[in-house]
Amino acid sequence: MGKKSVKNGNLIGHIITIAVIGLVAACAILCVVAGVMFADIYHTTTLEELKVADEHLASEFEGRYSGDWHMEGEDLYKGSTKISGDYSIIDKLHSQTGVNYTIFFGQTRMITTLTKKDSGDRIIGTDATEAVINKVLKGGQDFTSTKTDIQGQNYYVYYIPMKNSDGSVVGMYFAGRPSSDITADIRGKVIIAVVISIIVAVGLSIAGVLISRKYSVMMKQIADNVKTIAEGNLKEGVASSLIARNDELGIIAESVSELSDSRQQVMFTARVVNLRSLQSRHHRLPVRLRML
Repeated sequence: MGKKSVKNGNLIGHIITIAVIGLVAACAILCVVAGVMFADIYHTTTLEELKVADEHLASEFEGRYSGDWHMEGEDLYKGSTKISGDYSIIDKLHSQTGVNYTIFFGQTRMITTLTKKDSGDRIIGTDATEAVINKVLKGGQDFTSTKTDIQGQNYYVYYIPMKNSDGSVVGMYFAGRPSSDITADIRGKVIIAVVISIIVAVGLSIAGVLISRKYSVMMKQIADNVKTIAEGNLKEGVASSLIARNDELGIIAESVSELSDSRQQVMFTARVVNLRSLQSRHHRLPVRLRML
């Protein structure tokens, strides 16, 4: 027989390692998917929030002031009430919601909560973009965007038509929120998801290592029993705790125990046969001697 090779394999450990790697990969994929889903949800809910903010702004002015929107010189009026320079409504709503508001007459920004970075003055007298003008003023439809540049900063924006009593579109209501606010919220949710995934992965990895060690010890014990049987030592049996297990290890342990019992029976039978053979020879020997 050739020299026996030394085997130091750890099947359970390899299985646990593969499972942990798969778990980590799954957690990474789930984090990416969660990030995309969070972004989509925030995009949708933010635009819905801005639409509601626009409608609230419109209802505030329509409910408080009667008459149509019109210009008198350079000042904006609603009915007989001068709106230009009166920021009470939009400033109040801004403080309550954090949303920036603007009222356009035609394509020109007349009152707003938006301010210039350098001076802090309100951004008034500027015009909307051509895309907004075409869709809202000319088309009478809402306009939304998640990447509108205002003072070098990206904004989520929502424009709705501002109409007079005859149904004509004379201006626009604007509501906007900096993209950085939404991005920060999304990033926070993704970080939470990543941290939870890491905690779960680490916890399951530790559990996997402990389980691997536990089962490796039992597998080695069974392997040692098989080796002992192969070497002809049948006195050392399989631990009853292993045989009593209600799983694959219990089945293997029980089979090894049965193998040991069977081999003992075979060896016992062989000894009996040899003993009877010797006894038979012993009985025949005197007969032969008498015949001589």
